[in-house]
Amino acid sequence: MMTDNATVDFCVRLLQSYPAGLSYATADSHGHSHTGTDGDAHSHSHGESDGHGHSHGDSQSHGHSHGRCAPLEETYTVGIHIVALFVVLVASALGALLPLIGKHVRAMRVPEYAYAVGKSCATGVLLAVATIHMINHAVVTFGAECAPASFVGLFEGWAFLFAMIAAIVMHFIDTQIMRVTQRWACKQEALRARGEAGGAGPAAAEQRAKEPVTECELVDEPSDEGALPDKGCGDGHGHSHAIELPDYMAPAQRIVAALSLEFGVTLHSVFVGLTLGITADDDMTVLLIALVFHQFFEGIAMGSRLADAPFRLSLELVLALVFALSAPVGIAAGAGAIVASRSALTGSTYVMVSAICDSVCGGILLYLAFVLLVVDFAVDLKRFAGHDMPYRMLKEYGLFAALWVGAGVMALIGKWL
Repeated sequence: MMTDNATVDFCVRLLQSYPAGLSYATADSHGHSHTGTDGDAHSHSHGESDGHGHSHGDSQSHGHSHGRCAPLEETYTVGIHIVALFVVLVASALGALLPLIGKHVRAMRVPEYAYAVGKSCATGVLLAVATIHMINHAVVTFGAECAPASFVGLFEGWAFLFAMIAAIVMHFIDTQIMRVTQRWACKQEALRARGEAGGAGPAAAEQRAKEPVTECELVDEPSDEGALPDKGCGDGHGHSHAIELPDYMAPAQRIVAALSLEFGVTLHSVFVGLTLGITADDDMTVLLIALVFHQFFEGIAMGSRLADAPFRLSLELVLALVFALSAPVGIAAGAGAIVASRSALTGSTYVMVSAICDSVCGGILLYLAFVLLVVDFAVDLKRFAGHDMPYRMLKEYGLFAALWVGAGVMALIGKWL
């Protein structure tokens, strides 16, 4: 025993004789090396290990999660949540209706460049919502304590896998719709051209119309505005008077894009509303403020897509109303569940449903956001900040600033929501 104590004392004196700033390394039980100094005494935390050498830490450090494992124990006032329900309803409806009002009410229309700025801001909003509000929350929720270990342990990237699958499916649907609509447009144009070609009388024209169309007779050359050729969309002047997709994109693509965005943000808003509905009074104020801005900016993005699509006004209003009611319905459901039982909307089933829905919706919105970023944003830059446009540098910086502001504001809101 004396020999062991002497050895320990020798090691301690040896370590104390090192210079203060000299670094040393220690190995953990997994064989990883952690470097430190005498002065810091390893004051940093490595989190909890998952058995694979990765440290994920506590799920609470990543921000607010849509999943809840433990029952609510803090003070909960139903009246406060009812007031929050109507506040969120007004913010959601206002955001969704503003683009539609600008489209249908002539007195409320703004210059086209202002619409382009608004669309750029909406693109940034979608990017932040998809990555920070949905996919990031899905990652955190999959790592919750009550998530089924047998499922989560099979693969570490479930959130990104579901998001990737959703984006791939959206790309396939979008591509097939573009192929079908372009083929139809080419066929119609070819038949029209043959009918107008030389010949005597309607009988000859009818005979030519019956001949099979084997190739598209359209010539795909850039238009004067730098866009692809018009395929029968738009108002005939290369633009419309609302926030829109480029004119060469078929109406069917606009409809699919609008309905996909409607599905993604509406389902996401329901779960966000559930989160607010089961939140205790102490955390209510900050979360409500974040949700109001969240729903307002998401509503603008949603309304912009509805204004793009060739919907009737009645259908536009119905879809805007569905979005506006999504978060309030979630709040009402959450409040009702908490009144019935403090342990409602907890456990592994709710956590897994929330995580999978966030992942899938995040993938859908991420695809739509990059379509807007790669296609629409480039077209708007060409239209408003081309080499021969006045104040082109200011307009270009304005579009970029709107994109960054939209993404930045929604990313900041993600700290609380």
